[in-house]
Amino acid sequence: MVKQHRVWVIALALAGLVAAAVIAQIAQPSSAPRPVQGDARAGTPPAPAAAGPRSGDAGQAVAVETTRVVHERVQAEATAVGTLKSNESVVLRPETSGRIEAIHFKDGAMVKA
Repeated sequence: MVKQHRVWVIALALAGLVAAAVIAQIAQPSSAPRPVQGDARAGTPPAPAAAGPRSGDAGQAVAVETTRVVHERVQAEATAVGTLKSNESVVLRPETSGRIEAIHFKDGAMVKA
């Protein structure tokens, strides 16, 4: 039992190290700047990159992605298919056999016994 426990601890530790390495690789910035892209919908050409390095940039170009601002309507509703089920329900039936001719109260009204 102790040996099996030790194997699990080692396996979890290795999985943690692999996860840490993957996170470190993802967090590391890319050395090559990504190309500047224009807005494909509007057919605009790519915007030129900023001229000259800023302070602290060490002369590397900064990748910039631009797009045109477009005024569009946002639909504020959603359509879905589903089933509704109430939290509470009541089945009305007579104590004797027969047919209910009328119900003398409104839904949600207080009634006497």
